Amino acid sequence: MASSQSSQNVELEAAKFLHKLIQDSKDEPAKLATKLYVILQHMKSSGKEHSMPYQVISR
Repeated sequence: MASSQSSQNVELEAAKFLHKLIQDSKDEPAKLATKLYVILQHMKSSGKEHSMPYQVISR
């Protein structure tokens, strides 16, 4: 049960982070796209391309 709680916390933190990123970049879609691309590249190089946050962002 602890791992699912931890997983939910990670998802919540990721959602908060993405929301803030979107709010900060609302008038600059190119910058937002660049930030998300860099995040995806980092996750891919860390072997996390099958994680839920990666799957969500990559869409």
